[in-house]
Amino acid sequence: MSYNHKQQELFKKVDYTIEDKKASKFINEYKKNADLENLTCPFEVFTILGSNASMGYSTHSAFRYFGKFPPPVAKRFIQDYHKKEMGPVVDPMVGSGTTLVESLFLGCDAVGFDINPLSVLISKVKTTKLDRVKALKYLDSFSIFINDNNIDNHRINKNIPNDKYIDHWFLKKVQNDLALTKIFIESIENVKIKNLFTVSLAGIIRECSNASNNLGRMFLDPNKKIPNVEKSIYKRVNKILDGLDDLPFKNNILVKLHDSQKKYKTSKITNLIICHPPYFNLYKYSGIYKFEMLWCGFEPKETRSNEIRESFKIGKAERVHFYVDDLIKSINNISDLLVDNGFLMFMMGDTTLRDKRINTTSLFLNKLKKVDNKLKVEKFIIRIPKNTEASYAASMKRDSNNIGVKLYDHIIIFKKKNDR
Repeated sequence: MSYNHKQQELFKKVDYTIEDKKASKFINEYKKNADLENLTCPFEVFTILGSNASMGYSTHSAFRYFGKFPPPVAKRFIQDYHKKEMGPVVDPMVGSGTTLVESLFLGCDAVGFDINPLSVLISKVKTTKLDRVKALKYLDSFSIFINDNNIDNHRINKNIPNDKYIDHWFLKKVQNDLALTKIFIESIENVKIKNLFTVSLAGIIRECSNASNNLGRMFLDPNKKIPNVEKSIYKRVNKILDGLDDLPFKNNILVKLHDSQKKYKTSKITNLIICHPPYFNLYKYSGIYKFEMLWCGFEPKETRSNEIRESFKIGKAERVHFYVDDLIKSINNISDLLVDNGFLMFMMGDTTLRDKRINTTSLFLNKLKKVDNKLKVEKFIIRIPKNTEASYAASMKRDSNNIGVKLYDHIIIFKKKNDR
């Protein structure tokens, strides 16, 4: 089945708006619970009926990114709001590159930023066409290398991350093979293919560890059958190459490392920004992907110190104000990239702590109103996740303190006011 056919079938299943009488009743009750009654803009409710598997077409499934931004959401807002003649689609918290991939399929230029170097690398690989024949030759060379190498133990040990929990999460044989994979990748001179193999390495870390494959946080699975590293790399490289075959040849995509809490060097480059920040009560991505980053040569601590402040481990409701402050700082910087009358699609959500709801979105909007007059709320959308999208959120719950997340997402459509 071709990519275009798969895409058409998926998006036929998307139900964007609840049209019956229950919608207004639901919205009024929801606004009350979420402290959004003073928000006078139009409200909408939509859901996506496609499963995670059905949304894993092309390179969307190149790397399992927990809490991933859904492709149909990116597609909808690019189609509805973006004007190609007014600049690229911009995603300032690019994550796994969902917005960039959808921009490619819609024939739009796009720019992505992220504070996490692993996210930047994943997004680059997912949007970069490759010479498949050359890549497969490297894969053949890898198989020979990992089975017949003369690498001494000292060099192998140097390529194993220096982490006190490494023996807890990885068997010695797995550590050895992952280190050999890393050494092989370092020898690749072709940058695009080197990036492909690095993301493939990151993509197999969880499955080759002693942790459960199905949860965002790492939990030891004593009954887990650990796969062969060589076979896992072979499978992952081919999976990404298959996805890349679907991509259009036109590729005007730029991905850069940048902290959204710092000013951008450029301004007013687009009429559409799509932003999906991390949620208040979830682990930082430098924590979730700690070992993926370490095995790929990145330092999680360097990223963690600058990430938006959350409160998963500490579990203190009052820390939501730090989170809101960081979001305000980010959104003020982000809005500088918008032309007058441009749109910012901002997706966030509320949470619960010890059975008490924390209306993060309301706190954020109230604070933004006090410090910013550049953005006006045009529309508020309540998005209800379906199927396995909720599995990541469920995995973030901590039963001892009843810490978890609300499973409804809020999509706020801002419009930038005319400066004149």
